[in-house]
Amino acid sequence: MLTMKIVEARNLVRDCGGLEPLCSLLEVTSNTQLLAAATGAIWKCADDSKSKHSIHRNITNRCAAQNVAIFIKLNAVKKLVGLVENQPEDVVVNVVGALGACAKAVDGRQAIRESGGINVLLSLLTRTNSDILVNVTHAIGACAVDGKTIQLCSLESSDHLVSRLDDYHR
Repeated sequence: MLTMKIVEARNLVRDCGGLEPLCSLLEVTSNTQLLAAATGAIWKCADDSKSKHSIHRNITNRCAAQNVAIFIKLNAVKKLVGLVENQPEDVVVNVVGALGACAKAVDGRQAIRESGGINVLLSLLTRTNSDILVNVTHAIGACAVDGKTIQLCSLESSDHLVSRLDDYHR
């Protein structure tokens, strides 16, 4: 029953035109509480992982996929990638969760790649916040199902790891 309520809430937000205002809130970077709420709502509207039953999962997947398509059209992925820097951890947790949810769609992975999001996600692997680390590994994992993204991850993670080792040895 809870799964259907989540789907209904996602549909309601989309059907009432709520996705666009949510995306516009991503530009209010000075109000971190509002930004945390907006990024959390975007994450939940894009996420399809709540259902354990196959009949509900199909409905949930369709709803989330429709929302992700709208987020991509509204340039939300690029805005989310830009929010990783200079934001408190509660915002970053939600941003990375939203990116991971968007990465489950082919167009979402492409938007993440084109926004420089792979390097941003890889850079978060050095954080110590467990919620960020859980979300970033899910996001990278969702991106890694795509051949182009795997190549980019390999190249950028190698560069990133080498630079981290250089920093460690200084």
